[in-house]
Amino acid sequence: MHILVVDDDIPTVEVIRTSLHWDLLGIDRVETAYDYTEAQNKICASQPDIILCDIEMPRGSGLDLLRWLREEKRDCEFVFLTCHANFDYAKTALQYGAADYITKPFNIAQTEATLSKVASQVRYHQELLQKSRAGQQWEEAHSLAQASFLHGLFMDGTLMTEIELNKRFQDLGLAVDALQPIHMVLATAPQPAD
Repeated sequence: MHILVVDDDIPTVEVIRTSLHWDLLGIDRVETAYDYTEAQNKICASQPDIILCDIEMPRGSGLDLLRWLREEKRDCEFVFLTCHANFDYAKTALQYGAADYITKPFNIAQTEATLSKVASQVRYHQELLQKSRAGQQWEEAHSLAQASFLHGLFMDGTLMTEIELNKRFQDLGLAVDALQPIHMVLATAPQPAD
């Protein structure tokens, strides 16, 4: 997993980069940026899974960065660092889809707990995406298997016993009874002109 730490205060970035137990959080890559523009460039180049970002920075705030991320439809979790325990900041951050926020001066254990929760959310979403992709691939393969079987049966004259035919229909999820008549329709589509 990959995190980008963004803050214009270099000592804060270094403390975060060197003090947290990244391996225990399942984070194996930590990148840093010191302003809005540098963060945008790093996001475009490497697509982090989590962004830990200061709200107030010169030349573009953390809220601006989160807004840009959502407009660009980039998929990552966003955690704010802020000096303000003010509810208005938290409310605005959550409206833009931030996963959480951490107030400065921050506590290492609290920061790790927050990032652990967010990293778990990232892993969960990644697993869902993988399962969804696997399901789509299975559906495509299943449709191809059905088409190939039917092509062989009707066009190539593949011969099968009634039992084999029923088993094959059942295996492919085709609701067909081999004893019932099947009406076949052959259609051709015109080829587009070059």
